[in-house]
Amino acid sequence: MTPDPWFDPIRYGRLPGTLLGVLGGTWGALVGTFASRGKARGLILGLTWILLAAAALLTLAAAVA
Repeated sequence: MTPDPWFDPIRYGRLPGTLLGVLGGTWGALVGTFASRGKARGLILGLTWILLAAAALLTLAAAVA
């Protein structure tokens, strides 16, 4: 008999992808708002690199799993 895990892997397994999707949507809204005005270039590029790194880490974690 296997012990039950302390969390539901089906429910919480979706959380990282959901958060990345929400952050990606927020990033897209910021790009659309600030790029047309030519403002906040450092913020947008910084967020771009952070989101790319997070996506790469999640892809690596999925490949290992």
